Amino acid sequence: MTRQRRTTFFRRLALPLLAVGFFAYFGYHTFSGSFGIWAMDQLNADAAVLTSEHDQLVAERQALERKVATVKPSSLDADVIDLEARQQLNLMRPDELEIPLGTAPAAVN
Repeated sequence: MTRQRRTTFFRRLALPLLAVGFFAYFGYHTFSGSFGIWAMDQLNADAAVLTSEHDQLVAERQALERKVATVKPSSLDADVIDLEARQQLNLMRPDELEIPLGTAPAAVN
């Protein structure tokens, strides 16, 4: 003997409601999850800021390397050493004229 049940209104809606809930859950996390679209936009903005900071630090490092290259023993120049010593010690002779070419670094106390 086969027992047949009548299909109720809620049984007909069970699978579509489950599918809608499934798609809503994953759709929400597609945008606002930790690896979602909005998070990726924020990561790209952070990457752009860090790239610009990296480029600035590379330029500063290259400037320091050029400055250090002038005082290496293989390319030692007495004028450069004299100039650096006078700038660091802030000593000038009375008959000398100082012509600053750039902004002076701030003194560290």
